[in-house]
Amino acid sequence: MSFIESGGAKPVTVDVRVVAATNRVLESEIENGKFRSDLYYRLNIFPIKIPPLRERIEDIPTLVNHFISKYQRKLGIRISDIPDKVFKTLINHSWPGNIRELEAVIERSMILSSEGVLDLSDWSSNNTSVPQEREEILSLHELEKMHILQVLNKVNWKISGKNGAAEILKLNHNTLRSKMMKFGIRFK
Repeated sequence: MSFIESGGAKPVTVDVRVVAATNRVLESEIENGKFRSDLYYRLNIFPIKIPPLRERIEDIPTLVNHFISKYQRKLGIRISDIPDKVFKTLINHSWPGNIRELEAVIERSMILSSEGVLDLSDWSSNNTSVPQEREEILSLHELEKMHILQVLNKVNWKISGKNGAAEILKLNHNTLRSKMMKFGIRFK
């Protein structure tokens, strides 16, 4: 692609990729005359569909750990413990605001937490969309994966050795690594 630089006389060649995101169903928007079909076909070369957070709850522990790391640096607040009830509350929430809502909840909870323990009590008691119990029952496979992720996050992804995830889970470290591969859990 070439364009003429503002104030310039010679074309400048650039190589760009455009990534566009929406939460709307563009096909319906085109039918309703709210989105141009020609633009849709220019953008729809390689669509990447990412399911909402409520459909991939196994990602919640990893995302929580990421947001805690991010805000520990930004806010200068250290969180060293995430109680199991916090993960249960987060997993049971329907997440209408998706990952942005999760990030806001973690940031707020970090600000209001004390003694290095993440506390959601203020959020869940004042939140108009209080986490509801999920209607579906998680499979043993999903529960095992979530538990392994939770332990790995708690020990900062230390797999073997004293106080490592394998020791806490009472597994041989090679067995834990095998389970991680089976569940698609990758090192950070």
